[in-house]
Amino acid sequence: MSKIELYGSTLCPYAQRVRLALAEKGLSATEIEIDPRNKSADFLAISPTGKVPLLVHNGVRIWE
Repeated sequence: MSKIELYGSTLCPYAQRVRLALAEKGLSATEIEIDPRNKSADFLAISPTGKVPLLVHNGVRIWE
């Protein structure tokens, strides 16, 4: 099965929408919690805008 990672904040309404869309499709994702006020260098290295949510599917990054 393909690997899906969701980078976001628990309280972020946009990340919640992604969670709902994944659930609707019957897909699961590994969730990586991002502190919106203190983003790690690792996250900023993979996120072009530094915003959440960021979805990574088989190495392909999808944002905004």
